[in-house]
Amino acid sequence: MLETEKNKKNTYYIIGKDYSTSGFFALYVWICAQIIYAKQKGYIPVVDLKHHNNVLFKDNQKYRVNAWENFFEQPSGKTLDDIPDDANIIIAGNNIPEIEHLWPALLPLTKQDSNMPKFVDEYIKYLKFNNEIKEYLEENYQKITQNNSNILGILCRGSDYTNSKPKNHAIPPTVEEVVKKAEELFDIYKYEKIWVATEDADVYEQFKTKFKNKLIPNNQYKFKDTKTIINNIKVNSDNFFYNLSRDYLLSMYILSKCKYFIGARTSGTTGVYLLSQKYQNQEYVYLWDKGSYGKECKMKKIVQNVFSIKNEKNHKVITFMGFKIKLKQW
Repeated sequence: MLETEKNKKNTYYIIGKDYSTSGFFALYVWICAQIIYAKQKGYIPVVDLKHHNNVLFKDNQKYRVNAWENFFEQPSGKTLDDIPDDANIIIAGNNIPEIEHLWPALLPLTKQDSNMPKFVDEYIKYLKFNNEIKEYLEENYQKITQNNSNILGILCRGSDYTNSKPKNHAIPPTVEEVVKKAEELFDIYKYEKIWVATEDADVYEQFKTKFKNKLIPNNQYKFKDTKTIINNIKVNSDNFFYNLSRDYLLSMYILSKCKYFIGARTSGTTGVYLLSQKYQNQEYVYLWDKGSYGKECKMKKIVQNVFSIKNEKNHKVITFMGFKIKLKQW
């Protein structure tokens, strides 16, 4: 039976997902794709993170409070309690084939890059924080930066990400590569301060050692020597996961206000792009493109097939135009 317009207007599309091992903006992107899908279908989207495991709950809220509303407004202004008893209800499943074309495409790698992620305006439109979170972000941004935008923002992943090397996720730059880039940019732009966003204590210490007083203190909780997914680590602290998510969001918010921004291609970078409304606040942007874990960067692979030299036990292997030649080492 064909769906009538009347039925569509009374159809609520309930969006929820168990997402305890992924980050804040990875969760947002998945949910927002579902919101866009529901709107295209004429349904009323309602996000349900009450009945799904996630990292936005406060202590003792699990399966009792809609954790989405700890951070965001509902996309249509309707909560789970507002759904009429006689409403048509569709529960969103893991319908990847139907929503994958709605995910943002790869982010622009530089400020001048004209590549525009798909549906980016919708992703910005539904990034609506509740009043408590908006006040928290702006108040702490002003306190931490003193409203100084002449800052180099750096997003540098570490811990579980670099240790586990998740397949198809972007390979981040090394700390040494990021430090070198930061030094190059200082010679050009003479930025006053640096804001480093990282969840890795060891990575942060390397930046502190290198840049000293130029580094703005970032009190975001940082993990040390982690070999597992950080969302599986429980620290004995009140509202740990909620505070971790909120402070992570603040860190990305400050990055989105920085005049210069460098980093890896991660969900956090997507967050910076959306929060800055397509890098409107940035004079300079640079993202590393080192390919993905589990597959090499296409250009690197092409170059290696054209010409490369590798040292093996007692000989060298020279590759030229796809042909391999072994030369004995004397």
